[in-house]
Amino acid sequence: MLTAHHILLDGWSVPLLSGELFALYDADGDESVLPPVPPYRDYLAWLAAQDQAEAIDAWRNCLAELNGPTLVAPDLGAHRDGDSAGGESALPGMLVETLPVDLTRSVVARARSLGLTMSSVVNACWGLVLGQLTGRDDVVFGGTVSGRPPELPGAERMIGLFINTQPVRVRLAGGTPVREVVRSLQDRQAELVPYQYLGLSEIQRSVGSGVLFDTMAVFENYPLDAENLERAAAGLGAVSGGTVDATHYALSLAATLRGDTCTVRLDHLNDAFGAADAERILARFVRALAAFAAAPERPVGTIDLLAPDERALVLTEFNSTDTARTDANVVELFAAQARRTPEALAVITDERTLTYAELDAASDRLAGELTGRGAGPERLVAVALPRSADLVTGLLAVLKSGAGYAPIDPAQPAARIAALLADLAPELVLTSAATADARPELGDRPVLADRPETWRDEPVRRHPVGPDNVAYVIYTSGSTGRPKGVVVTHAGLANQLRWLAAAHPVGPDDVVLARTAVTFDAAGWELWLPLLNGAAVALAPAEVGREGADLVAFVERVGVTVAQFPPSLLAALPAPSGQHRLARVFAGGEALPVALARDVARDWGVRVVNLYGPTETTIQVTSMTWTPDDPEPRTVPIGRPVAGTRIYVLDAALRPVPVGVSGEIYIAGAQLARGYLGRAGLSAERFVANPFGPPGSRLYRTGDLGSWRRDGALRFQGRGDDQVKVRGFRIELGEVAAVVADHPDVDRAAAVVREDVPGLRRLSPTRWPGRAARRRPRTSWSTPAASRPSSWCRPRWWFSTRCR
Repeated sequence: MLTAHHILLDGWSVPLLSGELFALYDADGDESVLPPVPPYRDYLAWLAAQDQAEAIDAWRNCLAELNGPTLVAPDLGAHRDGDSAGGESALPGMLVETLPVDLTRSVVARARSLGLTMSSVVNACWGLVLGQLTGRDDVVFGGTVSGRPPELPGAERMIGLFINTQPVRVRLAGGTPVREVVRSLQDRQAELVPYQYLGLSEIQRSVGSGVLFDTMAVFENYPLDAENLERAAAGLGAVSGGTVDATHYALSLAATLRGDTCTVRLDHLNDAFGAADAERILARFVRALAAFAAAPERPVGTIDLLAPDERALVLTEFNSTDTARTDANVVELFAAQARRTPEALAVITDERTLTYAELDAASDRLAGELTGRGAGPERLVAVALPRSADLVTGLLAVLKSGAGYAPIDPAQPAARIAALLADLAPELVLTSAATADARPELGDRPVLADRPETWRDEPVRRHPVGPDNVAYVIYTSGSTGRPKGVVVTHAGLANQLRWLAAAHPVGPDDVVLARTAVTFDAAGWELWLPLLNGAAVALAPAEVGREGADLVAFVERVGVTVAQFPPSLLAALPAPSGQHRLARVFAGGEALPVALARDVARDWGVRVVNLYGPTETTIQVTSMTWTPDDPEPRTVPIGRPVAGTRIYVLDAALRPVPVGVSGEIYIAGAQLARGYLGRAGLSAERFVANPFGPPGSRLYRTGDLGSWRRDGALRFQGRGDDQVKVRGFRIELGEVAAVVADHPDVDRAAAVVREDVPGLRRLSPTRWPGRAARRRPRTSWSTPAASRPSSWCRPRWWFSTRCR
């Protein structure tokens, strides 16, 4: 047995050393039988004479504009999908596969016909695998070079450490043919041959980076006189031999070609990848080789490395949900419930209550007024009402008229309201008398929801409303500075409410807290789920909905059993007293920390449910009830698709990514919105053709990043763009910056999210020196977060033309 530290010799040196050792044994230790070899100090002298600055410049150019390191296991020790032994051994696991002879010959022949080396092919195919593992089209990994300069006489016969591990960068633009990816890689590597002596630590320092990669690949191709070695070893009585080595990288690939035999070895750290994971990764590499051999002109974006069973898992099995239910709309379902429980409480506020019969009658009368004034299907009614029983009556009345409602916050600045009304072009504006007097921008002929004496006594004209008709329009933040109205259909809303009623049923004994502002889509289920199932809606006043102690006191006072809070607000709420009736708490809008879910479930004595869904997909599209045995280390998964909905996690080429790999979340199914009001181009950009569904079906591109767990639950992993969530509010920083920049005292502006206090995210405007810097701003941009008023982080601030 021969053991050596790598600092003494490399893989090229091993057969040289073994040959000399066997020759010495055969000659009884007579050193004269060994040929003279140049000393290792010659190499050290050559190394010292090289131009370090020139090499650094070459590597900087090679790695220019690289978007961060390529890490497949950034959190070593966080077990990956539960199918490995979890670090039972310090040595990595090892898989070895000998490729079929036909495949080997095809790859070698194709490479030769294109003037490409096998080393370049191996590296490019490993780059394809890494691109799929990381969801990136520009990857970097470690590659081993011989380090033996051809200009140094006798370098090929020296024994010592010459090899060097250096970055190998592979760019995988989706439309580039795979042969061009290999050729481009080979050309870049050839340009770097004169600078292969520069150490990895120097390269990483030169580009201002720490660790650049945690995988490596090598095509082993060094001189090996196997026949002479075997002959010499046989004389000593040795009949077989082998080598054992290891690296510290999460994944290490080595390919060796001997004649028609190509052997591929994949080492994997057990606390990063289990044996099953490694087998799948090695199989993808083999499929990449086969794709190159079969069709080198094929664009890399069309090469799918998933095995058929992996593809079926993420596309079909994880989306095996119940059929969509869109056969009835809110009006029909409410009418049926009102007939069943006419005397039950429907709406609870601090000022008054309404029974189902009273709400039905009041909304009928108001709907008659609306239809008499032109409301109907495919027309919009803007609803600008304070939080009161009239608000619930008004929203239901709009739906009864056949029109769609578009909620507007009457507390927003006049310019914001005017802009929304101009975009909506509503048939009518429904508001209160006090709001109409205070906000002239609502128009001079509004419908007054709190003045029934002004309504005409006309019966409701029931217009046929189809599943594709608009139910409501909710405005979300826009990256260009202009908010966009999401058009949600009755089919989407009906499916959402049917699923909620089945998955999280409520009944006559329940009181559901309606805390969310109706200008946000999450308010929809807080209102309609209870009203369609015999429960009561407890409408929290606006000032109560944002304060911790007052909100909990309201929950206790009215006997709330079901409530929804964004995690940032939930973390700030005191636990209810022992007298509360709260049984279920829903969290959404932000990542839900495991510690928070555990504390709320334990201290409040409730069931915690995590929800996820963009406005464009009608409230919620995934759900997961937290349990103490969930293995997630930091945040609760957002769960599995709801009924009638399908979730896809795709890469930039719309290919499904494997389990555990991050990609963009796409959503299909019954709950997709129609699009953005009056913005066909933006709708076409975000609602794209669905390659996995029937002709004409669509996918919504969420911009959210996620990954599948092995059990089919979805992890949320942040955003792929500049959109952020602050206290559950969806905000485009571009819109914030655009509005601030419109101020006459501001030259240029940017907006960022700050988290000066852990868990408390705030928008922070930033002001550059410029023309405006010569004028005194109306307010300080550098106010410490701790001294700002609480209204600082409310989204409505950003739409004001003056800083408060």
